[in-house]
Amino acid sequence: MTYSQFNNQILQYYRNQAGSSFCHLGISIDDFQQIIPIIEVPQFVELRNPWSYLLNRQTEEPQYFGLLAVQCLATALMENDGQFTSNAYQIRLMRLVGLASEQSLQLHFNEHINGLAVQEQLWESARAYVELEMGKQLGIPSKSSFRGRFVQYPLSQALLRKQDLKTFLPLFRKYLKVNENISLTDFVARVFGQLDQVQLAGRAAKVLTDPLTKDAAVRQVFHYFLLWDGSDEAIAAGAKMPSGQAVRSVLVLRVQLGVPCFLLYPDMQAVAHEAIWSTPGFNDHHPNLRIFNVHEYYRDEFEEARLLVPRTSAWVLFDSSKWPNLYQYFINHQKPMIALDDRCLLFYLDESDEAAAELRNLFASQSPVRFTGGLKTGRGRVYFEGFGPLIDCEHTYTVLHNGKKCAYDPASVAMGLYSVRSAYFRDAEFRIIPAAPINEPISSRKRGWDLKTMSISGKAGMEGALWYDTHKEDPMNSWLQLHSGSRLARKVSYRNPLLQALANYYEQEQ
Repeated sequence: MTYSQFNNQILQYYRNQAGSSFCHLGISIDDFQQIIPIIEVPQFVELRNPWSYLLNRQTEEPQYFGLLAVQCLATALMENDGQFTSNAYQIRLMRLVGLASEQSLQLHFNEHINGLAVQEQLWESARAYVELEMGKQLGIPSKSSFRGRFVQYPLSQALLRKQDLKTFLPLFRKYLKVNENISLTDFVARVFGQLDQVQLAGRAAKVLTDPLTKDAAVRQVFHYFLLWDGSDEAIAAGAKMPSGQAVRSVLVLRVQLGVPCFLLYPDMQAVAHEAIWSTPGFNDHHPNLRIFNVHEYYRDEFEEARLLVPRTSAWVLFDSSKWPNLYQYFINHQKPMIALDDRCLLFYLDESDEAAAELRNLFASQSPVRFTGGLKTGRGRVYFEGFGPLIDCEHTYTVLHNGKKCAYDPASVAMGLYSVRSAYFRDAEFRIIPAAPINEPISSRKRGWDLKTMSISGKAGMEGALWYDTHKEDPMNSWLQLHSGSRLARKVSYRNPLLQALANYYEQEQ
């Protein structure tokens, strides 16, 4: 492997780090050796030559990230040996890059370009690059003149060890869920407010309380959570999920004509409401209460969640004997209710319920990113090439294509993974795939939709989308009500799929 190839893999590792606006250049020994064995690092002559070459080399990608990763690896080796001093650090870095003496290392650190030491310029350039090209924030120390001014940069990336981070896993399991789009503020409140339930090592406790390191360490724990897949540790940044891994089951609620139906996605098998309390979920967060937030695309489906989302409709299932105040709130405000048995009730929440005192602790901050339009292929955020979604975000955001910042145009999107990055939240992601061409003509069935009566007929104005239903509803009245902007009509669940599609469209537009 050449140094340039090594550098590119390291840069991709940093791009693939937890999807958020925070960047951390620390790298574990295990993650590093997934890229290259440590014993092969001294082979790179670029690390022994003056480092200004890596800073000034004109290529498409900056060439100094490999060097910075090696500098951070030295801190991981130091932690592994239990020695955390400036001298111990320099000894390990000298061995890694193949330098013979501390004096030689200091010459590399202190090589001046335009009056500034190259070590300081390397880290400042990295900070500017990840901000401009990745939309991330890299926290590094300010320039100084004291002893250790050069090693302060890699040491600033060595906050919590892997074993320290694993200490937080029980809190993740108890108070969060995998892939939850929780804000940094909510994360701190729900995890760091429960530190008395775990036993932190002495150094970890100091790092998390010291004013100089606290903020960076908290963000490091947040990173660890974003990489967590529900197992006994977080997956490595950029690592692929094991092949054949099962899709996470999600409890889905559909309410049609006042009749609730619980389904377990992805098989969509029906679940009796009596069995809901024993299905995998978030009972430990709110015992005897389960929350179903409206799906971002399928407005007649509600997915189970840990918390409610502001300005979004939802159904809440709970035992009225265990939540008397909440029950009284719904009754007093005449909210739509469905009784499943003597005690288990479903109540509907609309956007106006956010301020209710009884519900206040059930809400979480809402992601500022919204997707609308586009040509989707199914339930997830997967779109066809050339038909990407429109992006609506309340705050400043950055769009990345396969980890690189890009100018986004929904009509000309290329294949790959897109990430919408905004501060303090997990990246909102979607994927673009090629449209599969239809190689065989579709023969006419001479049956479809009569667009005058909105019913199935042999005199079709539009073929396909056949839907046979004996339920009696007046399609013309519903059609007129939907197009006239009736808010009440949009709240109805229709058996007619075209009417339901219209209701979903107008509800989303609103």
